[in-house]
Amino acid sequence: MTVSNTTTKITYVGDGKNRTFGIPFPILSAADLRVVITDSEGVETSADGQFTVNMAQKQLTYPTVGSRVPTLSKDCKITILRQTPLTQDIDLQSGHALDAEELERGFDKLTYVLQELSEKMSRALTYKVSETNEHTAEEYLSKIAASLQAAAGAAQQAATAATQAKNAAQEVSSSVNEHNASQTAHNDLRNLIAKKQNILTAGPGVDITDDIISITGAGGGNGGTGITVDSTLDSESTNPVQNKVIKAALDGKQKTLIPGPNVSIAADGTINFTGDTGSGSSTGLTGLVVYNERGYSKAARTGNFRTNIGTREYKFITLELCNADGTVWCTPLHSAVGYGNRSGNFATVYYAISASEFEGNTILADDTYGIKITLWY
Repeated sequence: MTVSNTTTKITYVGDGKNRTFGIPFPILSAADLRVVITDSEGVETSADGQFTVNMAQKQLTYPTVGSRVPTLSKDCKITILRQTPLTQDIDLQSGHALDAEELERGFDKLTYVLQELSEKMSRALTYKVSETNEHTAEEYLSKIAASLQAAAGAAQQAATAATQAKNAAQEVSSSVNEHNASQTAHNDLRNLIAKKQNILTAGPGVDITDDIISITGAGGGNGGTGITVDSTLDSESTNPVQNKVIKAALDGKQKTLIPGPNVSIAADGTINFTGDTGSGSSTGLTGLVVYNERGYSKAARTGNFRTNIGTREYKFITLELCNADGTVWCTPLHSAVGYGNRSGNFATVYYAISASEFEGNTILADDTYGIKITLWY
């Protein structure tokens, strides 16, 4: 047959489903077909042994049904090409008739081989027509590689120069920006200075003498330009400044408790009264003024004690007989107690107890009982 189709290969793009691909060029045998798979990275892999060919329908199936190879995905390609063996299969016998079909088949095979070589040569690197044969193909490729390397070096130098130029441009731009910012700051400062006074100028409530600035407004605590401090603390004052008065008042207060005449302070903080009693002894001042006198005989008893009563006035005075520990024993019915002389902050209290108050009571010793006088206020 005639050979008018010069196609020797075809490439299909996968779709993830199709397994069957047409063969649009003539072949002598299914064994003359080769299949190459190209993945998404451009890497080519031979698929020989993974496909079948239907010569009658001129179709190729890849991958074969039942194989575990996945169908061709969308980002992959399949290339089907013809590679006719470089052999001569016709054996002519002397004296025998020539078989036209056998001769034509041999010519077709030669044509296929030439077509395939032509396709391969179209993808090959060739010399120029005018190039002499003074270099081998290997030497020629080395020459091309050296040229490519030189070109790559020049490209790298150009890229470096471009980067340096870019950096220089950025430095210039940065300098320009800094200059502009400096100029803006200079203008702002100049405008600010232009708004300032050339000389000090006095105004309401402000006096300037010999470059000394003085506040000359009226004082008081109601918004004047002067400042006045109240001379005394006053809950109704509207002056917000009383620091000196407050400090002076606080300085006059005790920082700690200080004992004084007739007053002592125990280690536990108890304040005790220790005034002159005339006879006997005194114990304490615990919220009420209490006076205890120890050591009585079983007889009528009179006496007095002197106490600092300050400015306090007492509403009444009680007298009780006590045990040695200070607990109340009894309140005598036939007793008398009252104020005596008063001089300044001191007053003398007089008391008397009838002897009959002791009758019927057991006295163990003279110091087992006493008298307690309470000044109630």
